[in-house]
Amino acid sequence: MKKADRLRKENLEKIKDWDSFNEALGEESERGIALLMAAFMDYQLRELIANFLVNDASEVDILLGTESNYDSPLGTFSSRITAAYCLGLITSVERDNLRLIQKIRNKFAHSLQGLSFDEPEIVSLIRRLKVSKTFPLGSHDTPIDVLSTVMVDLTGDLEFEIEKVSQNRRTVRADSNEFREPEDSAVY
Repeated sequence: MKKADRLRKENLEKIKDWDSFNEALGEESERGIALLMAAFMDYQLRELIANFLVNDASEVDILLGTESNYDSPLGTFSSRITAAYCLGLITSVERDNLRLIQKIRNKFAHSLQGLSFDEPEIVSLIRRLKVSKTFPLGSHDTPIDVLSTVMVDLTGDLEFEIEKVSQNRRTVRADSNEFREPEDSAVY
């Protein structure tokens, strides 16, 4: 399969994922929306870092964690945000927006009573998000509109970076010929 055909197929799969994600959002409560948006961003960060690292899935899974095991050095949303920034994969504005999305998610996740995007503490966090000039907002946009706009912008940026880093993936250094197995008679 030619590279262009492979990329076209991958993009179609991403669009299907995006469509199903948007469909799932429409069926969620405000808490569910906050949790799903953050989970989607977390997933994209994992993909970005994984595509930047060496092509050794088992070692990358140990570092980044998997869907069933987050007990790893970079298994949390917070650690992935920091790692992506420190590796130069995201900008400081993207880092700050992701951290705000994480805070919003945590407010919803840890609230015993139902929260709303209109709650003052949530509105305050959303107002701190930086919105790209390419996505103009009007004075009548709701907090969820602003959050959704930032998420769409971040998604596009992260997808672009994933594509870019996957084309320049790291390789494992070759072992030198200076190593050998110890002889049977070797005493330890």
